[in-house]
Amino acid sequence: MKKSEKGKFQLYYIVKPSDTLWGISKKFGVSIRQLKKLNNLSSDQIFVDQVLKIQEISEEKQNLNETFNEMKPDQISGGTQAKKFQMYIVNPSDTLWGISKKFGVNIRQLIKLNNLSSDQIFVDQVLKIQEISEDEPFLSETFSELIPDQILGGPQAKRWAKNIIEAAQKYEVPSKILYSIMVVESRGNPNLVSADGGIGLMQFQIETANFLGVNPCIPEESLDGAARYLKALFSEFNDWTLAIASYNAGPDKIKKYNGVPPLEVTQNYVNNVISYCKALNWPDIR
Repeated sequence: MKKSEKGKFQLYYIVKPSDTLWGISKKFGVSIRQLKKLNNLSSDQIFVDQVLKIQEISEEKQNLNETFNEMKPDQISGGTQAKKFQMYIVNPSDTLWGISKKFGVNIRQLIKLNNLSSDQIFVDQVLKIQEISEDEPFLSETFSELIPDQILGGPQAKRWAKNIIEAAQKYEVPSKILYSIMVVESRGNPNLVSADGGIGLMQFQIETANFLGVNPCIPEESLDGAARYLKALFSEFNDWTLAIASYNAGPDKIKKYNGVPPLEVTQNYVNNVISYCKALNWPDIR
């Protein structure tokens, strides 16, 4: 969590279509004059998706540090696999025939290796291409030699790999999970603002970002907050699958259904993140 001077944190808000400066001032209990001064506004005019500073929050009001300091180190579940495979994420223009030609394998082999019932594939599907030996890793665990079109999310996502590793090490969470969530959420686009209010690399809702004390528009803060949040979710549920589901649906829904909610969007989200983790063929770095 990045701190401002004097041990204070900034509270941010993303302007919605129906917002006015007066309405925002009432919502957060601050004066219009304070908002204008804090955001260097020359008038009351604001625009949709504008990021406004609301107020500074004293460090004493934050209870996150104590919570996170008590979390115990953990290990990702699941045993090691005897075999390792070259993996590929299906792009919109891909066909199984085209993929077979690209990697020099036959369609029958791809169908058998991936338990496909036909040659139909879909965007973002994770395909096994061929088995690889331990001394010829498909992806370098150091990220330094990764080929852009082979790593999940492409070069736009790859650029945040170093920050993700650092955040994962800092909060002792699996870097492959954090990276996969980032790919599913934004594909590495730090400027993404989704229709449901998700902001930045990790698509934080403004309420969650404020709770974590991070500015979701700043990539490094977004990744740091996501790693910390992921650690908190794992600490609560002691299960990485539930932590991933909770990142998408919120912890209340996990408790309500006592597991992954029967919601198609959340189930697809979990499946995608787990598939991406398997496709990231490197030992986890912590």
